Amino acid sequence: MAAVIFSDVHADARALSRVVALLKDRQFLGYFGTIECIVSLGDLLGRGYAPAETLAAMERLKTEYQVISLLGNHDHACLHGIPVSGSDQASLEAHASLAGSPLLGGIADLPVEAVIDRTLFVHGGPLR
Repeated sequence: MAAVIFSDVHADARALSRVVALLKDRQFLGYFGTIECIVSLGDLLGRGYAPAETLAAMERLKTEYQVISLLGNHDHACLHGIPVSGSDQASLEAHASLAGSPLLGGIADLPVEAVIDRTLFVHGGPLR
C-alpha cells in the first residue's frame, strides 16, 4: 500500500498545499505509485496563522483520497482553550476566530490512534 504520512502542519496552509502538490506530481507518483491512503498524525492546529484554511484544505483532500487524521496535542488544546507553547498573539487570534466553525467538528471527533494493515499510528505515543 502506498501511503503519504505527515504531521505537525500547525495551521500552515501553505505547507499543507505543498504536500497536496506532491500528490499530483508526476515524478512523485512515478516513484511511489498510486497513493491509497493519507495519514495525518495530528497537530493540524496551533502555532500557525491559517487554521481555517488548513482545515478546509484537509476537507477538500478527503474528497479525493482516503484520509485518516489523528488528534494531536495542539488540536486538543485548541478545542479546549488550553494554552500551549509556540503560539503568539496573532496565532491565538486566528485560532479564536474558529469558534463555532463547523470545521472544528471534524477535529473534535478525531481518534488518537489508528491501525492500518497491522501498523499503529499515533501522534506522540500510544495511550495504552
